[in-house]
Amino acid sequence: MKKLIKITMIALAAVLLSCIGLAALGGTLPRSDTAAAPTSAAIVATTEPAPTAVPQAAPTAAPASDDSDVAAYLLTMAQHTTTISGALTDISKLSARPRLTDPSWKVDMALAFAILRAENTAMQQITPPAAMQSIHAEVLLATADFDAMTYRYAKGIDPLDANEIRAAAELMKSGSRHIVTATELMKAK
Repeated sequence: MKKLIKITMIALAAVLLSCIGLAALGGTLPRSDTAAAPTSAAIVATTEPAPTAVPQAAPTAAPASDDSDVAAYLLTMAQHTTTISGALTDISKLSARPRLTDPSWKVDMALAFAILRAENTAMQQITPPAAMQSIHAEVLLATADFDAMTYRYAKGIDPLDANEIRAAAELMKSGSRHIVTATELMKAK
């Protein structure tokens, strides 16, 4: 069990490292590698879905968690957080060298955004064992921030809107704080 906790903590740490790199970009605007002006076509949908309630851990869970439930949950979380970390790393790399007029750059960015949005939805469908509810609640808050970041960042990239890009960076920082809290809760287990 301790090995699974370590694996999940490593996956959460990878998410945090990806967040740090991306959030650091909030102070600078992306620049195009070419002299041409950015196209007006949005990278991906920039309109956030209608707000929903703040993500919460599933209200009902098994009254007691046995080791097999916790182990299965930790394996699932490690898989999801690894995917999230990969998408955040991709966004960070793409943001460090923006090519706003390159359609393949836009497709790569849109793919990373879509992965984060899908992972947020997937995480909301997971019912954690009772022993993992507080950790899962923090991870849900983080993935909701990452999801919201994708909309703000997409909305800010094409017009080079500094306010939207800064808002995206703030959401990354907030998501990072939730990952730190989840990691601290995991260490206490």
